[in-house]
Amino acid sequence: TCSDETPRPIPAQCALSAASDDVRSAALQALAQTWPDETTRELLAQRAIQDNDAPPRSAALQALAQTWPDETTRELLAQRAVQDDDGSPRSAALQALAQTWPDETTRELLTQRAIQDNGASPRRAALEALAQAWPDETTRKLFAQWVVDVPHSDVRSAALQALAQTWPDETTRELLAQRAIQDNDAPPRSAALEALAQAWPDETTRELLAQRAVQDDDGYP
Repeated sequence: TCSDETPRPIPAQCALSAASDDVRSAALQALAQTWPDETTRELLAQRAIQDNDAPPRSAALQALAQTWPDETTRELLAQRAVQDDDGSPRSAALQALAQTWPDETTRELLTQRAIQDNGASPRRAALEALAQAWPDETTRKLFAQWVVDVPHSDVRSAALQALAQTWPDETTRELLAQRAIQDNDAPPRSAALEALAQAWPDETTRELLAQRAVQDDDGYP
């Protein structure tokens, strides 16, 4: 078995050759926690790129960011946030960058990946990280633009939800009420309606919901 109590060669072997990707992920985490030296770091950096499955690559990236938060790790994370073939490691890299290096360089990368990544999971991870780490007027204006302009419906939905959670004022309310009707896709309209009901549970919202329950062209909202 792979655990903190086993001799080091066993987790290292598990990290490389275990058939289960969950076991490989656990072995990588155990190595980083119990033997945080250069040998472990080299193995994690290798598995972050070479493992055939996404969960161990994600686990390796997360362990590197937690145990070795230096420029070398940052460069690897920035690379994998763009180049990994699977959305899960890209998401893990973006989240780790936002948590460990919340500066303008990271902000620019997150802004880019939120709309340019091919996968819904990394786009949402980038957008949520922006809202959490930089809840300022620049981010707000960006999200307000995205709910209208971005072609990915999942980005529009996530931006609407983030606006309601982070800036719950009349300007946001008006925008959500507009997108609840005018967005071309059902998921963002639903997201806007749900956010309105949660943040502004009054008679005006009730009337809008009752109207959309009958008039919306799609059954989803």
